Amino acid sequence: MVGDRMQAGGSGYGGKVVVVTGAGRGLGRAMAIGFADAGADLVIASRTADDLNEVAAVIDGRGRQVIPVKADVAEWDVAATVVDAAVAKFGRIDVLVNNAGASFDPSSLHDISEASFDRTVDVNLKSTVRLTQLAAPHMPEGSAIVNISSTAATRSDPSTFVYAAAKAGVLAFTRAAAKELGRNGIRVNAIVCGPFRTGSLAAWLDSDPDAADRMAAGSPLGQIAEPGDIVGTALWMAGPDAGYLTGQSVTLDGGR
Repeated sequence: MVGDRMQAGGSGYGGKVVVVTGAGRGLGRAMAIGFADAGADLVIASRTADDLNEVAAVIDGRGRQVIPVKADVAEWDVAATVVDAAVAKFGRIDVLVNNAGASFDPSSLHDISEASFDRTVDVNLKSTVRLTQLAAPHMPEGSAIVNISSTAATRSDPSTFVYAAAKAGVLAFTRAAAKELGRNGIRVNAIVCGPFRTGSLAAWLDSDPDAADRMAAGSPLGQIAEPGDIVGTALWMAGPDAGYLTGQSVTLDGGR
């Protein structure tokens, strides 16, 4: 399990307060459990109460404090409920992981609708901007923000028109926010994720071993990343060992 992997390697987060969005499933779930295993207390956000409560139960079982907040962080005003919950309980935020993301792209430029465009940008980019704006005043010197982007930002195709643009926006925002927030001792960086085994991709790969082999062969490492491979980088990026790293993006795609 991801949490088991992180427990051995994670350190330095005892007493820290970490906010993770999109924490109900997939990478967000792995992030939340990974930071909990490293000693952090969590505020986790998701649109789905059942998923959120399951993750909260796992974190509680690890002996960490956890506040689940059912919220659609793509909505400007609703995003404030996540930060408000963290500040009300803990008085501060030490790490913000802007993980919420999804693609609603059709397979052709000509099929993009206003609704699909707005929803894709709102979930991936607007939530990142808004949560950063809200959280920063409550983040002490030495805090860190980790934004989750995608290799689609630099290697897009017609199936990811808007998603790719939104994730490229996350990278541009990361650099700009790092310049402004650095004066307050807050670091801002991004992880650029290639394919990894979680959610719908994991289900598809499990159903088609040939597809899994083909995807693994596309990486010089000959493998597909697991969520823990992403979580480990986030733990390092938000921690003291990366204390001079800001305004940067780290690509995790197996060398593709």
